[in-house]
Amino acid sequence: MAAELAQEIASQSTNLQDRVIELEGQVSLLKFRLDALESGKKSHEDWVYSAPSISEEELQEMGYDEDAVDEMASVLAEMKNLTNKLRWGCCDKISLGDNIFSQMLKYHERFLPHWRELCDGIYYLKDDDELKCFDIMNVEVPNHIVSMILKAMRGKRLKIECIRFEYCNFSPGIGDGEYGIELASWLLNHSTVSSLVYAGDINYHEFNFRPLISAIVKHKSLRSVEINLCNGIVGEEKASKAGCEMLCSILENTELEYVSFQCNCLKVPNDASRMIEALKGCSKLVYLDISNNAGATGSLPGWGGKRNEVNADKWRLHIFSEVLKVNPNLTVTVGDFNANYQIASKK
Repeated sequence: MAAELAQEIASQSTNLQDRVIELEGQVSLLKFRLDALESGKKSHEDWVYSAPSISEEELQEMGYDEDAVDEMASVLAEMKNLTNKLRWGCCDKISLGDNIFSQMLKYHERFLPHWRELCDGIYYLKDDDELKCFDIMNVEVPNHIVSMILKAMRGKRLKIECIRFEYCNFSPGIGDGEYGIELASWLLNHSTVSSLVYAGDINYHEFNFRPLISAIVKHKSLRSVEINLCNGIVGEEKASKAGCEMLCSILENTELEYVSFQCNCLKVPNDASRMIEALKGCSKLVYLDISNNAGATGSLPGWGGKRNEVNADKWRLHIFSEVLKVNPNLTVTVGDFNANYQIASKK
């Protein structure tokens, strides 16, 4: 009995010693982090946000209407707030603008000092920092600002839950969409990302999107991709072919669960056979939205031209029945802004 008790005491003593060593290691790590924070604090003690403030009256003089003045003022305030958080190492998301804004807010050169401050703050992000999102919505981002952001991001590998670029006017002139594509592609290639939303960048050359499609295909942690209102190639047949190839490249080479490809000149049912073959291999895909594409509505040539349940059934029977046999969990949304249809297996 005494021997067993002594053995138990010895075992508990060993466990306690191991726990003490573990706690000492944690204390050392906390001290290291505290020293790092103190060092960072000292390096920022003399820093002040130097970008000059812009009043609502000045925004009005710059040509912004009443709604845009309020929205732009909130964006400038958020840029200052984000810059402070980035410099002090307490920023968990980068988000500018909103998808409920009344309009896309045009860039003005007086905003340049604010963008410089923000990019200087982005520079202080560290490897493996985690961001809930990197969002820019309804705020025009000209090419020289994109270049500043890319320069600030170089050398970093981040963890970003969602990247969202919507209506940033990355392509103000024909063929000038490369900078927005480069920013989104760079973030995908140098970050761990779960979701990507890229919308409203009307490109007029299909090759502009190749870097982004390539980055999507290579990125194994992505689960959701939305590319909407981006295919603006001149010429109906060329646009349809480019849109179909963009979508099929994504479907054939990824294991995504959610894909939205709205308003990209995809012609359905013309492109159906190519798309069906791509979809057959998408066993993990549970939702595909191809609404608001040319011909992807309930109004189909030769099928009466009316949106109704009969036409929706024909979609399922004539186009997606083979796919639904392979992947019964898939739901496909077609239609337009007036009426949408969801095609799925009967549960």
